[in-house]
Amino acid sequence: GWTNLFITKRQRELFDLMVKNGIYSNNIDVKWASISINDRVTVDYVVKTYAEIPDSAITWTESDIRAYYNKHKKDRDYKQETSRSVEYIKFPVVPTSGDSADVRNSLLSLSDQLKSAPNDSAFATTNATTPGLAYRAYTFGSLAEPFNMQVLTDTVGDLVGPYSEGSSLKISKITKRVEEVDSVQARHILLKEKGDIAKVKADSLKKVILKENNFAAMAAIYGTDGTKDKGGDLGMFARGNMVKEFENACFNGKVGEVQIVETSFGVHLVEVTKKNAPRLVTYLSTIDKPIEASPATRTAAYNQVSEFTINYGDSASFRNAADTLNGGVPINPAKNIRPNATNISGLSNADKVVQWAYSSKVEVGEVSPPLQVESQWIVALLTEIKEKGVPTLENVYDRVKDEVIKDKKAEKYAEMMKSGATLQDIATAASSTVKRGENITLKSTNIPGSGVSQPENELIGVCFGLKKDFISSPIKGKGGIYVVQRTADIIEGSSADNYASDRENLANSLQSRAGMGIFNSMKEEANIVDNRFEQN
Repeated sequence: GWTNLFITKRQRELFDLMVKNGIYSNNIDVKWASISINDRVTVDYVVKTYAEIPDSAITWTESDIRAYYNKHKKDRDYKQETSRSVEYIKFPVVPTSGDSADVRNSLLSLSDQLKSAPNDSAFATTNATTPGLAYRAYTFGSLAEPFNMQVLTDTVGDLVGPYSEGSSLKISKITKRVEEVDSVQARHILLKEKGDIAKVKADSLKKVILKENNFAAMAAIYGTDGTKDKGGDLGMFARGNMVKEFENACFNGKVGEVQIVETSFGVHLVEVTKKNAPRLVTYLSTIDKPIEASPATRTAAYNQVSEFTINYGDSASFRNAADTLNGGVPINPAKNIRPNATNISGLSNADKVVQWAYSSKVEVGEVSPPLQVESQWIVALLTEIKEKGVPTLENVYDRVKDEVIKDKKAEKYAEMMKSGATLQDIATAASSTVKRGENITLKSTNIPGSGVSQPENELIGVCFGLKKDFISSPIKGKGGIYVVQRTADIIEGSSADNYASDRENLANSLQSRAGMGIFNSMKEEANIVDNRFEQN
C-alpha cells in the first residue's frame, strides 16, 4: 500500500543522494574543463559550404544511396524510436443561425423569472453556465453599445440583453447600485506555521506590532512570501483579486487596523494602509449560455465528414480533395508522434488520433474514419511508420540522400582544395575567399562567421592540433569543406584561484545531472516496453 510506496520512494531518494554526494571533480577533470573554455586560438581558413554548391554540380545514383544506407544504418545518428507521422484536416463544427436563435430563445424564456426573482443573484448563479461570473460588479465599457449605456442609465431591476460576449449569449439584471470602495492597499505577513500554532504566533506578533508600530520590520523577519522584502506590501488591488476571506478583511476593515485572517494559503497578519474614496458601483446578475452546435448540426457535420472519408480514402485523393474543399483547407503535418502522446503538432487532446495511428490494422497511406477531438472532427492520413531499432531505407531516404549529396560535393571540392601553396591559391581554386576565425575555444561548435550552423567538432580539433603556419588537408565537415592554417600560438587561459571555482562549477554540473542519469540507466536496464498504445 501507501507505506510500501513511501518506503520505496525514500530508498530511491537516499540512493540518488548517495550517488550525487559521491561525485567529485579531480584535478585533471578541472584543468581540462578550464582549458576547454579559456584557451583560445586564431586561424585563417577557406570554407566551401554545401549550400553554396548546386546539386547540379555533382551526380549520384540510387546505388550510391543504398550503399550509404547499408554502411550507416546502424550508426547512432540513425537509431530510431517507435513513432508515427500523419497529416490531418480539421472540420470545425460551427453553430448555425438556427442554433444561435435557440440559445437566444432559451435565455428569453428565463428573462421573466430573472426579472421577478426575489434573489436574482442566486437565480442567475443557478441557471448560468459560468456560475462564478453570475454576480459581479460591472466595469464601465466592458459591454458594447447600446448595452454599456443601458447599464449606466436604466434603473435597478431592469434587464439588459440578450447580448453577445465571445462565444456566449448573456442576459443581465441590474441588481443594485451602491457606494463602495473599489480598491485598497494592504500589507501582510504570511506565516509558515499552520493551524492553532500559527494563530498563537500571529496573536503574539500582533501585540508586538501594535505596541512598537513595526509591521514592516516584522514582515521582513517573519514573512514567508515574495512581499517580505517590501515590508509585506501588496500594493493596490481591486475586488476579485484576492481569496474571499482576505478580500473581506481588507475591504471591510479600517485603515490601520491589524487583523488575523486564515485562508487556504495559511494564517495572515493584515493591515489596510490605504482605501480609495467610495464610488457608485453597479452590480449585475447574469445568465450566460454558450452558442454551441446543436445535436442536429453535429449529426450533419458528422455525415459530411464521413462522406469525405468514404470518397477520399487514399493519400492522393485526400490531398487533392483538401485543395478544393470549401475553397481549400490546410493539411496539417504531425511528424514522429510517440506512443501514448496526448498532443500532436497543432492539436491538443489528440488521444484518438494517436490511438488510430498506432492501430495494428492501419497501414501507410490509409485515411482515418472521422475522429472527434473536442468541438471538431479530424480526418487523418497515416504517412509514416517507424519501429524502434534500425530504420528502413524508406524511413530515412531523404536524410541518406542528403548525406550522399554532401559526400559527393565534399569529394569534388576536396580534390580542388588539396593543392595550393597558399590559402589564397586554395580559395581561388574553390571560388571562395580567405577568412579569419578568432577567439575559438575547444567548446566552440564551429568557427564564428563561417556561415555554417552545424557542429564541426573535427574542425575545431584541427584548429588546436595543427602546428603554427601549417596548412591542413581538406576537412569534410557537417556543413562544408574546410582548409585551415593556424596563424598564431594558442593563447592559454589562466585561473585566478588555482581552479577552485572551476572545480566547484564542474562538480555542481556533474551532480545536477546525476539523478536523471541514474533514472535513464535503470530504465534502460529494466528494458520496460510500454504497450498501452497498441490497438487490436
